Amino acid sequence: MGTQRLAISVENHSPQYARALDEARLPYHVFKSSRRWVYLTDYLPSPVAEATARFLSENVLPEMLLEHIDTSYQDIPEEDRLAIFQDNLDYLRNDQFTRGTQALIQPSLEENRALSIEGWLRFRGQDLVRVIARLAHEGLRSLRLERAYRQFRTLCQGEFDHLIVEGEGAHLRIKDPSGIELFTEFLEGYLDPRLQIDREDLACSLLQAIRPERLELVNVSPDLRRRLQELRLY
Repeated sequence: MGTQRLAISVENHSPQYARALDEARLPYHVFKSSRRWVYLTDYLPSPVAEATARFLSENVLPEMLLEHIDTSYQDIPEEDRLAIFQDNLDYLRNDQFTRGTQALIQPSLEENRALSIEGWLRFRGQDLVRVIARLAHEGLRSLRLERAYRQFRTLCQGEFDHLIVEGEGAHLRIKDPSGIELFTEFLEGYLDPRLQIDREDLACSLLQAIRPERLELVNVSPDLRRRLQELRLY
């Protein structure tokens, strides 16, 4: 049994993986090739899988999450992308998530006595990739829903003397006189598309609730202009 080994190849983060093995009290030997580091440990699939899972949770998966957010949601502000990332770090690093990752990794170690972390993520770690995508999506949705709720609560509290409505359909925006967009998350709606309630419907309801003293219309649709006139808002 003492001659049996597990080989883990790590393409990046060599010092961090060594630290994960040290923290798990797992002796190892490391060999460096041109592209990767190979760690040889005793044949201990469960402890090595746990150490590898913690390495992924603390070093690799956060980078994957940040990269996914930055590439998939380039249209949202950087501070929002960072907030989504920060909100999900604790989830990636909690013990329950790590144990789940360990359960995915361990069969490969038991069957093959070897594991390429990069290759495993690409070909067998798709469950983790889907988790990353779902975390980003739900994080953005929660962020905007929270803001929409806060915006809705302030509708009757604020005083809006002068508002500008600009654009048509999905491009409609509500701004203050300085050009700052207002009620952006509220206008996103997050509504069931079967209800057929669009951005102009939401704008009419919002403006009817706050009834600004002055309203400018810029490049709006004739239908929206008519509806606002009927509501005596313009």
